[in-house]
Amino acid sequence: MTSTGKGEARPPAVRVKNRDVPTDPDLLRARRIEQADFAVASAERKIAKQEQHLADAQDKGKQQRQRGHLKAAQEALAQATAARKELG
Repeated sequence: MTSTGKGEARPPAVRVKNRDVPTDPDLLRARRIEQADFAVASAERKIAKQEQHLADAQDKGKQQRQRGHLKAAQEALAQATAARKELG
């Protein structure tokens, strides 16, 4: 334990270094592209799932909610696609 000078004791600070993160700009860019591709694929799967939920909805209230979910999924896909295009 170390003293804070105020009569308190605290454990000593531990410095943690993350050595798993690549420092090469090309590797960082490749990782960002990979993550963007995953986000696009995930959004596409979400849209397919929401379309199925909309088709299965039987009453108007559920259909309205599912349309809202579908619209949100489509917006997420648009954002993910735009982010992916920015990366080239």
